[in-house]
Amino acid sequence: QTNKQTNKQTSMKKNFLLAIGSLFSIVAIAQNPYLENKYSWKLSNLSTLTTNNKYQLLHPTIAFDWLSKRKNTHELELIDLALNRGNIREYSMSGNKRFTEGTRQTAISMRYEYKINFNTKRESRWIPSLGFSVNPYYQEYSFVFNDSLPQRIESKAAGIRLGFNPSITYFVTKKLYLTSSLSFTIADISGTRFRSSGPGAQPEQYNREPHINFMNIKDKFEFRVGVGYRF
Repeated sequence: QTNKQTNKQTSMKKNFLLAIGSLFSIVAIAQNPYLENKYSWKLSNLSTLTTNNKYQLLHPTIAFDWLSKRKNTHELELIDLALNRGNIREYSMSGNKRFTEGTRQTAISMRYEYKINFNTKRESRWIPSLGFSVNPYYQEYSFVFNDSLPQRIESKAAGIRLGFNPSITYFVTKKLYLTSSLSFTIADISGTRFRSSGPGAQPEQYNREPHINFMNIKDKFEFRVGVGYRF
């Protein structure tokens, strides 16, 4: 009888271990194979539309992302990087009078996004996502006008945009994928400063102290279309 009890206990242990092993096998299999590669580079085109009829159709961006243990995505995107970019134009007027004008611009903008991915537990080429983003930026613009009364106008702005971004990704292969997303601005918290100097300056028109803007969710929309490679 003692031997029977021992054999019964041994059999129960084996069945328990087999059940645990089967459970881990099911969990291991129930992962989307298109999300096996952890890292990714992505090239996108960013189109922007605001409610005051300002738009930009073509603007390339580059992004790097990595997957968390839960198969959600951390993404870093470089949106703008223009350092001291300038342009000078010269004009001729009647009486052989000539004048020049020049512009100079600096723009730096990065975006971090955390995306919650769906379809992570079953095989699917389609991965819908919902992302939340933080976009710090800095912009500096100067305009110089030289005639009989030269003047210089400067504008500086720095801020943070907060947004949420539904997106859809389609895997052509396990490494190559296509993606598109809509970005809605929740808030744009920024400080802006204008300065005018020179003999032709109009301080009452251009000089403004730093202030804070809160952008409504309906004020700005962004649409991205991109291609990426996981590795």
